[in-house]
Amino acid sequence: MKVSQIIFLILLPYAVWGRFKDPVDSLKHLLASTSVDTLKVKILSQISFRLSGEKPEESMKYAMQALYIAEKSNYPRGISKAYNNLGIVARVQGDYLKALEYFFKALEIDESLGDDRETAKTMSGIGAVFVKMKDYDKGIEFFEKSLAFRYRLKDSLGVAICYTNLGDIYQKKREYHRAITYHQKSLEIEQKINPVGRHYSLHSLGNIYYEIGNVDDAINFYQEALQMRKNLNNKFIVAETDLELAKALVQKGRYTEAYAYLDEGLALAKLNKAKELEAKAYQYFAEYYEKQNFLSQAYAMQKKYLQINDSLYNVEVSRQADLTLTKFQNNIIEKQQRENAWLKKSKEAQDKYASTQKNISVSAVINGTITLLLAAFLLLSLRKNQRIAQELALKKSEIESQHHQLLLQHQELANAKHQIEAKNAELHTFNQKLEKLIEERTEKIRIASDALRTAKEELELFMYRISHDFRGPLATLSGIAMLGKLENEDSKVIDLFEKTERITQKMGKMLDKLVMVNVISHRTPEFERVSFKQIVESILPKVSNGFTTTNTQIFFVEEYLLADKELLHIILLNLLENAFEFHKPENTHGHSVIVSLDLQKDFAKITVEDNGIGIAKERQKEMFNMFVRSSETSQGNGLGLYIVKKAVERLKGKISVESIENEYTRICVFIPNKEAIA
Repeated sequence: MKVSQIIFLILLPYAVWGRFKDPVDSLKHLLASTSVDTLKVKILSQISFRLSGEKPEESMKYAMQALYIAEKSNYPRGISKAYNNLGIVARVQGDYLKALEYFFKALEIDESLGDDRETAKTMSGIGAVFVKMKDYDKGIEFFEKSLAFRYRLKDSLGVAICYTNLGDIYQKKREYHRAITYHQKSLEIEQKINPVGRHYSLHSLGNIYYEIGNVDDAINFYQEALQMRKNLNNKFIVAETDLELAKALVQKGRYTEAYAYLDEGLALAKLNKAKELEAKAYQYFAEYYEKQNFLSQAYAMQKKYLQINDSLYNVEVSRQADLTLTKFQNNIIEKQQRENAWLKKSKEAQDKYASTQKNISVSAVINGTITLLLAAFLLLSLRKNQRIAQELALKKSEIESQHHQLLLQHQELANAKHQIEAKNAELHTFNQKLEKLIEERTEKIRIASDALRTAKEELELFMYRISHDFRGPLATLSGIAMLGKLENEDSKVIDLFEKTERITQKMGKMLDKLVMVNVISHRTPEFERVSFKQIVESILPKVSNGFTTTNTQIFFVEEYLLADKELLHIILLNLLENAFEFHKPENTHGHSVIVSLDLQKDFAKITVEDNGIGIAKERQKEMFNMFVRSSETSQGNGLGLYIVKKAVERLKGKISVESIENEYTRICVFIPNKEAIA
């Protein structure tokens, strides 16, 4: 194979990764560009594995595609890998029997091929499924089988991983002595080959010692794990250890220290939107206040804990149902009160009628016996009484009609009551179904959250390895290119090695930019007294690119300002790098770069201006996006201004640009400055 082809194959993965922020997108792009079946199977399997936690259904689709192509091309290793990924997806989805079916199919192929390394991985997958099923004995059996293979393969990292899993299983079985032994063995191996990975076992040992009541040792392990996790700058696992350490400190009555860790853990949990950790923080805060007899604060924290764990939708449905039922019952009561008042009035009218009739009869007898002279008067009175009787009869008829209506209303109320009882029964059944559905979805959310956390940790580990592990190969490749130039006289070969050297330098810069993105994402700004002049002067030699005629001017009234030194350095480095890079070679007056600081009471304005090629107006809207170049002639990676914007936003600042093509570019950065320091 030619030297150029070898170099192309070495650099292809890096070039693909450089174009995409998401490794899955990189793999999809690579998949679209290959026609080799075995390579397609490998790429599909990688995509399936990376999606298994966050998007299990999509992961299964890619695993099935890999299985189909592998079976069609008679590629046993690809078939085994596809079954392995299908087993992982089924385990994530909680279909443990299906997961075992897939894993055992993969195991059969691995053993037939005599592939001990893949056999060990598959056995670990089977062991993990049995642990999920709480069959800890079978889980131990398969992890120990996997461990035996890793011993023979001298796979030290694999041995350490098996020890960690066995330690966690024995902790679940409450066999703490064996759990501690396995974690200590894992620590010994990781200390030699992967010291940064020791924090997992240290955190687990803290949990074990807390459970057995040895709180002092638990605190020591948590503190050691916390220090390592803070160095990794992984806020999720820092919050996890913060909370467990705080719980242990509460048991020892060290409340001031415990509060600091609880507060930090809660803040980081909210920052990462980790609801489980946020709920745990409120739970531990409740225990913290309860231990000190601050019962009102404890109740408030417990209430927040329950609010996060309960479904908001379920609570709202129950509340609305209660309000509706209460309103309906109140209407019935008001209606009954009105009917009772009407019945009372009707009874009074009937009593009045009976009394009137009695008076009429008595008057007639008395008048008849007293004198005939009153006959005319009695006749008139009788007629009058008849009219009254007719009116009373009419009133009575109306009362009877109203009484009938009241009876009908009573019947309607009885029917309404029956309907309410039926609706209550339906609502109870619906609530039971809803609670079951919520439990199922909560479990799915928990599984997805675990998978997302794993993916995030993998991404951060990948970024860490890019910034450290890849520099060695790049340096080696650059050294080979330099040596090749010295050892060869063929101009074509020398030109090839020079191109290789330029590519490695470009990739080195790409790694630096990606590391900056990672630093910005995880850094908490720390404002301190910073010398603007010193930062600018330290950057200029790195970015001036040997311009001897360059006229660089620095203007400022106050030399010092309050800012985060590292983020300010990143902002100025990328702005000055662009200012020197985009120069006009035909400029006979020399390339000019002006840097200024204008310090106000509440903010600091930093301006970087150059008389280079400028930025076209149609590109200015997208110039702060990732991988967008400001000019078609640019040889950069399109990350500089994206990094500047992210750093400014991290400082809660703003950025603006003013540019005319082929004349000048002026970029202004405004960052908060609480007070001016002269």
